[in-house]
Amino acid sequence: HPISNPLLMLPYFKCHPSQWLTGDISFEFFATKGAYWDLVNFYWSKGCKISLDQMKRVTKGQHKSILESGVVKIINGEPKINFLDEQYNDRAKQHKQRVENGRKGGFQKHNKTTDPYLNLAPEVIKALNND
Repeated sequence: HPISNPLLMLPYFKCHPSQWLTGDISFEFFATKGAYWDLVNFYWSKGCKISLDQMKRVTKGQHKSILESGVVKIINGEPKINFLDEQYNDRAKQHKQRVENGRKGGFQKHNKTTDPYLNLAPEVIKALNND
């Protein structure tokens, strides 16, 4: 992932009830659904990057059913949950843009002088300096 900064992560992710009730996971047994829900929350809390071993430990024997359902894929040896990866990547892009915008605003404020002499005529500056 482009940014693995925990500060950019929200404490929540989007989960639409219709996806839960009518998606592929809805056809699974309650044990598999519960394990998947634990996995989704663990995955999100780890910045959408976990190992297959972590998946197996979190899902307590339900990992095969979860993988067979197609709601989690293994890519390059790592579990991937598409809807969370999309949200994470969107959040990372927003964070990056906000940081860039903040730097631009901060740079302008930092370089803006409040020197009262800056816009004064030379004769006024000379008088103020008692020259």
